Parts: sequence; structure tokens; C-alpha cells
Amino acid sequence: MVKAAGYTAWTGVGKAYMVPLMLTVWARSEEPSFLFDLEGAGETQTVYAASLPDALTLLNQLAPTLQALAVTDQIAQAEPETMSVLADVLDKLYGRRRGQNGAVIQK
Repeated sequence: MVKAAGYTAWTGVGKAYMVPLMLTVWARSEEPSFLFDLEGAGETQTVYAASLPDALTLLNQLAPTLQALAVTDQIAQAEPETMSVLADVLDKLYGRRRGQNGAVIQK
């Protein structure tokens, strides 16, 4: 239905089954120019923005949620090789040390 109304995908965040909320923003040349499709917990909410400034205002309001989704996506998509980088950052943050086997060394 979205494509039939002349919208094409403009941007989005989140992937099915990896995050609790997905956002897809669709665009077209006529007003309302932007359609925001928020999907989560088995329910979809649709919000329209008349113009680019309106869409950017809405994106700004959603920014904290979008940032959390982006981080969640990155963690969900991390490969085993990069998980050690995440573990290193968390270890540094919490002052932990690990032995050669990867186990946390208790203080």
C-alpha cells in the first residue's frame, strides 16, 4: 500500500526480530511527503510529515530512541571477532581483567 501511494524507502533503522522497534521512513514528492512507519510488539503506527523540515523535526524527536536502536543493531550484528572489542570496552569501563582463556579474573 505504501509503494502504491507513491512512496519509496528513504531511511530506516532496526531489523526484524533483532530490536523491539523498527522505523522505516518513506518519501515521495507530493504532500504528505514523508511517511514514518514504526513497528513494534506486533503493532504498527504510521505518522506523516508534510515536508522535509517536518520530517527532520520528527526524526529529531525520535533521535534518542533511534540512537538506542542503532547501538542495539550493532551489538546484535556483531561478529565473534568484533565481540572481543565490545568485551574490551566493557572490561575497561568496569575495571575488569581477563586471563588468556577469556575468563574474568576476580579481584
